[in-house]
Amino acid sequence: MFKRYFLMFMVVVSTILSAIIPTTANAAINVTDLATEISGNAASLNTVMAAILGLIVLVVGFNLLKRILK
Repeated sequence: MFKRYFLMFMVVVSTILSAIIPTTANAAINVTDLATEISGNAASLNTVMAAILGLIVLVVGFNLLKRILK
């Protein structure tokens, strides 16, 4: 029982300390380049996803047709 309360206490203390003590992990990250890169690849990603969806529809349709004709 003591162990459980001790662990809960440690979680609370570490949460409070991480909110109070500033670290470099809380620094702002510039994601502009990453967002531009993702936006630039949107057309090719849409093409790939359409091809994958087409293959899934083809396989499901083939299996459905096999079941119907069986």
